[in-house]
Amino acid sequence: MSFKRKNPGNQSIRRQLTFYMGLFVVLPLCLALMLLNFYLQKVTTENKINNETDLLSQIRDNTDQMIEVTNYATSMLMTNKNTLKNLRILEQDGDSYEIYQAKRELSNDISDVESSVLNAVGGKVAILTKKGYMIGSYTLSRTETNYEKEQWYQEILENGRKITCSADIGTIFQEMTIYDNVQKYFYMGREILDYSGKNLGIMLIRLSEKKIWGKLATSMVTEEGGALYILDRSNDILMAYNEKYQKQLKELREQETVKEISEDEIMTGNLKDDFYYMEAC
Repeated sequence: MSFKRKNPGNQSIRRQLTFYMGLFVVLPLCLALMLLNFYLQKVTTENKINNETDLLSQIRDNTDQMIEVTNYATSMLMTNKNTLKNLRILEQDGDSYEIYQAKRELSNDISDVESSVLNAVGGKVAILTKKGYMIGSYTLSRTETNYEKEQWYQEILENGRKITCSADIGTIFQEMTIYDNVQKYFYMGREILDYSGKNLGIMLIRLSEKKIWGKLATSMVTEEGGALYILDRSNDILMAYNEKYQKQLKELREQETVKEISEDEIMTGNLKDDFYYMEAC
């Protein structure tokens, strides 16, 4: 019986080949894959940020355009001679035919604005007089609530004809029974002034976000993560997408960068997940 002796030189060569292949082939390849993965992640992140920044810009542009159109339409209605005449009539007490006719004409004028200029954005308009008359395209009644005590009401008076945005304005549309809990709405208000500067009431506007920027906002927010908040100049929430980040927003509002937000600047923040906020009004 004979045994074939292994050549130790062959084993040494094999080890050396394995070592050099690992050092000069496998290791560089692994490093290259790591660098490629890092680069792809960076590019993906940058593209995502650029895409969502573009979406925010579109939302902001749509908001500006919507406010401008609404401002024009309501200005025409507020300064109309017939509108001011009917509002002066509604300052009277009583339940005369003249008062009913004034309410009817105001309601028709509101309906005309809603069905023409504001139709594209699902707009609804309401006039609340000092005597508590609540006039809409389908509403001719008195309110049961003293809205003069509300903060949003006082802000509208302070800002005069300048548009005031507040989510709390929605309460009056709830009372008018033209409210939808499923949809989100953007609310604005303006003071109605006589030629002499005397207050004759306030005008309230409700616009459908679905027809303005709904699809853009939805594409940014998913159930897994992401949030978008639209704030007013006081950093109060006008509209929220993905409300589970309310706590984060509360913390965010205390930051100086949010307090100093400018009218033309789109601010973006990133907390735990993609989290965006912007001033719209």
